[in-house]
Amino acid sequence: MTQRKMMVIATITILLTMSVTGGCIFFKPDKDSDGLFPVTDIRGREVYVPKNINGIIPLGACSLRIVSYFDSIDKVIAVDMQEKTDSAMFGGAYFESSTYRIAYPTLRDLPSVGSPLPINAEEIILKNPDIVFSSNTNTVELDNMQKTLGIPVIGINADLEMDDPDFNRQLAIVGKVLGEESRANELINGLDEILDDLDVRSAAVTEEKTAYVAGMFFYGGGGLYKTSGDYLPFTYTGVDNVMPSGVSGVGKQPYDTDIENLILKNPQYIFIDSITEGDCKNDYQKDKELLDDVQAFSDNNVYTTLVYKNYGTNWENQVVNMYYVGSVVHPDIYDDINIKQKAEEIWKLFFQVDLNYEDVANLQNGPGLQQADWWA
Repeated sequence: MTQRKMMVIATITILLTMSVTGGCIFFKPDKDSDGLFPVTDIRGREVYVPKNINGIIPLGACSLRIVSYFDSIDKVIAVDMQEKTDSAMFGGAYFESSTYRIAYPTLRDLPSVGSPLPINAEEIILKNPDIVFSSNTNTVELDNMQKTLGIPVIGINADLEMDDPDFNRQLAIVGKVLGEESRANELINGLDEILDDLDVRSAAVTEEKTAYVAGMFFYGGGGLYKTSGDYLPFTYTGVDNVMPSGVSGVGKQPYDTDIENLILKNPQYIFIDSITEGDCKNDYQKDKELLDDVQAFSDNNVYTTLVYKNYGTNWENQVVNMYYVGSVVHPDIYDDINIKQKAEEIWKLFFQVDLNYEDVANLQNGPGLQQADWWA
């Protein structure tokens, strides 16, 4: 064992012992410390971060995703075990369902530091990162994590969507932490232009159309009756979501409904997340006799969209789905849009690399953007 490694292990032992026994070693530098500056993260915590960051460890849903939107993605030195689990489970079938892993395939090769919560402090300290990003929602636990590690920890909100001003604010915060304010502005301005364009198109809608979203992949599953009343591709395209918003206990997250409710709502269109298209098709075939009375099924107006969630929200796919839903329900308003080219433009904005639509659709193990072929 090298002398340096022995010193690192000794330091870890002291840090962990003092954190357990109530010692007062924690990361709170003097405000005048050289090389550090204060940042208030999205959780409202003031954290002093290094001016020069060379090693990043993201923990929890969306932490690695949001770093992948910046030029600092090559500074990620380790990931949490879920990134490795997605790589190994079912032959890695779900790994590419997070688009950032297609944009940066070498992320698969990074070492794991274990669970995002509770953390394996020893593994993280051994990797010697300059900063940790964590989507833990508990600020006390974030503070304790920082004290235990002796490394600045920036909180990330994985549940934000683009209709919340905090979404852009979080991009700005991460850009400041990484020293990439110009890149953050590029992202924010690009997204604002997209949403402004969608708003203009939505304002041109004159005929109300109703739709239902199915197959919302959330915490490991989703079939025909896993839905959402807060689906932004409907919100931004002037489509009337037949399901209620803000259901008690789930906020804006997907929730379960049932066949009776779907029949009662009788949507004109149904959009299905590609990742659970097979499960949704099975549900339809099982209940076909009753569901064929629903207008969307009787008219074959059932379509699949790009993967919405996999270890957090694929925010970039969410934007692509907005244009796709609009082009299906209001084709006259979106007749200037080539959806595959639009998808590639949006991915380029988020990841700064060229991705091919067909490659992404195939790697994400679903049919992609198309009409369901259940009646072929």
